[in-house]
Amino acid sequence: MSEKKIEVDSNLLSVIQNSITAGVNEGVKKAMLEYDRKKKGNLKTKYDSRLRNTGLLLKNYRNFKEHCKNAIYEELNSVKEGAQEELSVIEIFDKMYDVDDDATIVQSILRAKERTLIIINHIDTCIDFYKYKAENSKNSELKRRVDVIKRLYINDEIETFEEIAQDLFISTKTVNRDRKKATEELAPLIFGADGISMS
Repeated sequence: MSEKKIEVDSNLLSVIQNSITAGVNEGVKKAMLEYDRKKKGNLKTKYDSRLRNTGLLLKNYRNFKEHCKNAIYEELNSVKEGAQEELSVIEIFDKMYDVDDDATIVQSILRAKERTLIIINHIDTCIDFYKYKAENSKNSELKRRVDVIKRLYINDEIETFEEIAQDLFISTKTVNRDRKKATEELAPLIFGADGISMS
């Protein structure tokens, strides 16, 4: 059998090649846009999770301290052994936050005294830096936000939104706004780059 040669007009061939190139370029462009959209979505989801977890850590701060004060554990579970695992604070958070259930997260922190102590120390350091930043600022709202967070979550004495509002001569809405803003500002201190909104 002999092969038949098909002759194609060079103009037609050029049009076909240009169409294929344009189609491939358009497909690549759409794929890149979709990739960027999904990546931004994933970053936003991660940020939202870190923001939620920052709030969760603050809300349970007193419980964690109480747990460490009252926990009874064997010498084998000492802080030294936890240090040998060479887990960073963020790695500890990541291991705990693989689940979505807040109660499970809190229980996983409370389960191990040494990890709870590491987390408390990390939160204390972040709060101290936040307070230092506010004290060296001329921003009175930042100073008030630090005060609100400490009164709500950190200080030994528990205060309500109403008590804080009355004492600071602000509304409970302002207390809540300060709480939200302070949580956003603390997220990058607690979680590093993962606590920063990329939107």
